[in-house]
Amino acid sequence: MNTMLSKIITAGLFFLLASVAGAEYQGELTQKQAQERMTAGTITTIDVRSAGEYSKGHVPGAINIPHDNISNQLEQIKHLKDKPVLLYCRSGRRADMAETTLSELGFSQLYHLQGDMMEWDKNQLPVEK
Repeated sequence: MNTMLSKIITAGLFFLLASVAGAEYQGELTQKQAQERMTAGTITTIDVRSAGEYSKGHVPGAINIPHDNISNQLEQIKHLKDKPVLLYCRSGRRADMAETTLSELGFSQLYHLQGDMMEWDKNQLPVEK
């Protein structure tokens, strides 16, 4: 195969893979954007903190699936693979890990709550217990 054709194929494959990989993560939603989508019922919110943290207070309507248990709970959320899903934790690290896991499992519309629970609390937004 000549060098030019090889470069074109490589560039095309790189573009294709980058496009597919970028499709999973949709970006951050501000606290206000998240509230609007939750109120409208157009997004499912997943709190990826521990059950203990969740029970002390969480974003209203959020379901709790700890980040390290997502693969085991896939049956509970597999219907959300092609629907908007908002992830959050306390500060962002576990939500990032959950995003990676869900992306690898084929979830196509993942969002991250900007500022996570720390900012939610700081803004004195409503919580459920």
